[in-house]
Amino acid sequence: PHAFPEPTNLAAWYEHIKHHAANVAAGLARVAEAEGGTNAEGCLVIDVGANVGAFSNQLLKELPRCRVIAFEAIP
Repeated sequence: PHAFPEPTNLAAWYEHIKHHAANVAAGLARVAEAEGGTNAEGCLVIDVGANVGAFSNQLLKELPRCRVIAFEAIP
């Protein structure tokens, strides 16, 4: 099972988000390569339930030319 950081440990949560954004960026690069591209720089990511956008911001650090649509249904 996947372990999540304690809710009050913000530093651990940001490391958790950073780790997952890096994994998503690597996965997007593998998909782009499989489709005949060279990288995932022009990708589009839709972040549903983005909360305050921490994941989207971290993903954009990994892939600065990626387009992100992020929204939070419950503001």
